[in-house]
Amino acid sequence: MKKVLAAMLMMCAIGPVYAMEDCLKLLPREMSEHIATFLMRGEDVVPWIISKLGSSAEFLEHKLALSSATFNADEDRVFTTSYDCTAKIWCTKTGKSLGTFNGHSAAVLCGDLSPNGNLAITGSSDETAKIWETKTCTCLHTLEGHGGNVKAVAFNSVGDRVATGLGNGTVKIWNVEDGSLLVTLDGHNDAILAVVFSSDGNTLLTGSKDTHAKLWNIADGMCIRTFNCYNWVNLGKFSDDGKKVILGSIKKIYIFDLDVDDSEPIIHSFDSYFGDLNEDETTVSTHSYNEINFKKLQADEPFAKMEHKGQISTTKFSRSGDRVVTASDSAKIWDLAKILKKRKYLSERLSVSQAVLVRYIFDKVIMGNRDLFNFDTCPHLQPAYDALDPKAKQILAEYVSETDIVPDQGHFKYVLPASLFCLSGALFLNWYF
Repeated sequence: MKKVLAAMLMMCAIGPVYAMEDCLKLLPREMSEHIATFLMRGEDVVPWIISKLGSSAEFLEHKLALSSATFNADEDRVFTTSYDCTAKIWCTKTGKSLGTFNGHSAAVLCGDLSPNGNLAITGSSDETAKIWETKTCTCLHTLEGHGGNVKAVAFNSVGDRVATGLGNGTVKIWNVEDGSLLVTLDGHNDAILAVVFSSDGNTLLTGSKDTHAKLWNIADGMCIRTFNCYNWVNLGKFSDDGKKVILGSIKKIYIFDLDVDDSEPIIHSFDSYFGDLNEDETTVSTHSYNEINFKKLQADEPFAKMEHKGQISTTKFSRSGDRVVTASDSAKIWDLAKILKKRKYLSERLSVSQAVLVRYIFDKVIMGNRDLFNFDTCPHLQPAYDALDPKAKQILAEYVSETDIVPDQGHFKYVLPASLFCLSGALFLNWYF
């Protein structure tokens, strides 16, 4: 199908003009309507076009929605947990399941992989956590005595300690080798949503529904510092140099300087829920119900928008920051390096002004609404109109003045020069199908 469309589009480039109604028949109606939603408001259509590129891999074998997903350090494996009481490990290259972790008696709420990828930990609403060997999916230890749902888990950087965060606000640290409890951290007033070790393993950062994050000394179990985020803290991480902590709280992130006590945080706000920040702190993921947005931290608008069919539970950057895995009804991997490359390609060849003009012309042919074509109310159309050749301008003027012309039968089918239509239409079709 794609080759046929490409051949037909190549035919458009042979002559100076082409019967535009024939080209328009190739465009899916749903696509035209979505493009109109953006362009009728003069908005950038490129992120939406990119959203039709799809993910580089999708993992579908869980029976219920996913609660978490994370990469291993080498980015060749993805570990997922699900409300179907299981966890799975996947090959990122083939998208195939490499094994299923069975043993929990209730929903698996969270999971993490050890630094070398040989071990995994899962936390469940059956009030246990389990440490697994990933190659054989064998349970090595069941960590009991939590007294509530295990809502957050993490390995330290060496892989010899794990932390579990509970629904009652306590945190426990365990010895991986024998599964013994080492220390309990008590200080939060509501469920723990995030746990993360510092790179040296001496401190632990926790985030909670009580709107606070805490930094703990693991050796003595004492709280070193408390951070107020004024809402649920569902993500925590240390900066690469260990001098800052980054806290995700609903639609904001807070960046605190650890070298300055009681310092005011740097705050970034978003229109949708914060998901994750990459390691070099330049790119952020946010999400609404089923839409993921990727944007540069300092930018106002996202450079790409992607979709799941169901509600998104989590997003997680790979260590390199080039890829993101998202968990919803399935897990999907998004290759940000490719997305940015294709966005650059599209942006160089498809200006917003050209796209707006194309959309307005499409709208007249599809919807028969001539009143929209008005430079007084839509000045952003003028630059693209000026770029049209004289023949196209003449036919366009005739079309606008002829009020009795039926849109799909009138002179307007020759309005758009083939060069402009092939530029935008070919890009639309190439990325959509």
